[in-house]
Amino acid sequence: MGSNRDTSNGPAWRDIATAIHAFQVEDKCVVGIYMSCALSARGLELHLLATAAQYNRETLEVQHLASASVKCADTGPRTLEGAVFQLLYALDFKLATNAATRVLDNQGEAPAAPR
Repeated sequence: MGSNRDTSNGPAWRDIATAIHAFQVEDKCVVGIYMSCALSARGLELHLLATAAQYNRETLEVQHLASASVKCADTGPRTLEGAVFQLLYALDFKLATNAATRVLDNQGEAPAAPR
């Protein structure tokens, strides 16, 4: 992946924003990413949580599609950008799994009666 970085080694926010936007367009959802930290026996840990939702503009209802989380101490990303990409891959897997489950569930339903 190309980078918009200048000479610094920090994460380029445009790279992260571009990845999230592409994800939202492809999966037709809104992605929210939340970060928190906790002190454990291993030291300070960073946790990331992503949620995917669709908004119905007519009814103003929110439909939760999937969520995924990453504990940086467990998965070992070297950068924040790497952690976000791991999180997006995990979220994409959850979305695909949930979509496949819905298809299989719908196949087991009785067909609607003709009108």
